Amino acid sequence: MLGPLSSFAKVELTPSPDRGPRPFELPKFKINVLLGELALGLTNMQFHDAVELAENIEFMVRAQFYRKYRPGITGYKNNYKDWYVYAVADCKYIC
Repeated sequence: MLGPLSSFAKVELTPSPDRGPRPFELPKFKINVLLGELALGLTNMQFHDAVELAENIEFMVRAQFYRKYRPGITGYKNNYKDWYVYAVADCKYIC
């Protein structure tokens, strides 16, 4: 699945970041990681699953705008007015 990988890592350590004229101006650890090349191979099914995941995430992002209008009830029975108001609010938001 993964091809040859080349990388380089560099770690800088500040022994006492709390000492000095301005405490904690420098971080305790500073890490730089460089990946030269990363080859990734996917099967056809894995590719389609990744595309489907991206589509589902898009639908979830789109649905978050309508959640605030959704009534806090679980069933439809005897709550028709609340669901109607929810549907009208969604139509107003879309248009």
